[in-house]
Amino acid sequence: MTLNRRSKWTLAALCALAAIGPAGCAGVGREQETLQAALTALAQEPSLAFQGSVEVQADGGLSLPPFAFAGAARAGAAVTLRPSSQATAASSGRVGVAAAVDPSAARAETGGAGAASGGVGDASPPPPEAAALALRDPLRQLEALTAQPPAAVRWSPELAKGGQRVLEAEAAPEELRRRLALQYREQGQALAAALGRRQAAAGPAEAVALAALAQRSAAQLEEMLAALDAKATYRLWISPGGGLPGRLEVTTAISYRLSGAEHRETSVAAYQFRRADNAADTAATGSTS
Repeated sequence: MTLNRRSKWTLAALCALAAIGPAGCAGVGREQETLQAALTALAQEPSLAFQGSVEVQADGGLSLPPFAFAGAARAGAAVTLRPSSQATAASSGRVGVAAAVDPSAARAETGGAGAASGGVGDASPPPPEAAALALRDPLRQLEALTAQPPAAVRWSPELAKGGQRVLEAEAAPEELRRRLALQYREQGQALAAALGRRQAAAGPAEAVALAALAQRSAAQLEEMLAALDAKATYRLWISPGGGLPGRLEVTTAISYRLSGAEHRETSVAAYQFRRADNAADTAATGSTS
């Protein structure tokens, strides 16, 4: 089966959701939490503002347009990111999805403990129309998935040392993958059988439409199973020294097998930190792997 551009990015979005979904897949693939821990670890000041941009590249050179985000956080506080209606631009003039620190979300997830000193920033949610539009196109869906709010996290002394950290993660624990794969296959078989029975009694025109639907359903099932077995590698690099301004890079490589072939998507997120009272001095930069 040959994937067209649209279905390929649908699978990329599935892989991204499996790796960094809101539930964190029972403790693996928590890239956003690792990122937030690194963010607070870098904070040597009472408040730390940041800007960043993300670029994604997949097999065959397909790329998503870069998008930017901004926010601020307080050192050692439990904070979380959420989508914002205010888009921000990087120094190159790129404009895209924005994310801001939401202290109220952190308080809700931690029961209020230690969250009074949480992050500050534009926490206004996007209007429903904008959210619906963003999820209509798989390309924008992948962008939206990166803004899913993670669980609140605390400062990590290990990440404060600087240097590179590498985490290997599967899309989901093995037991969960087996259970979901069985569920997907059973649903796919039931749908195929129902379509086959209806196709046998249908007229020529309806039979053609049903055959096309069956083919699309089989392809979707294959993509869902591939997403379950996706492997993700997160490479976290923090500029040494611990001072500000500092730079954080998070490289996410997701690999999966589909139709007998190996596929790979890579994203590089670059974060440039600066003192909150000197926000104009430093701008975000992005890179492509």
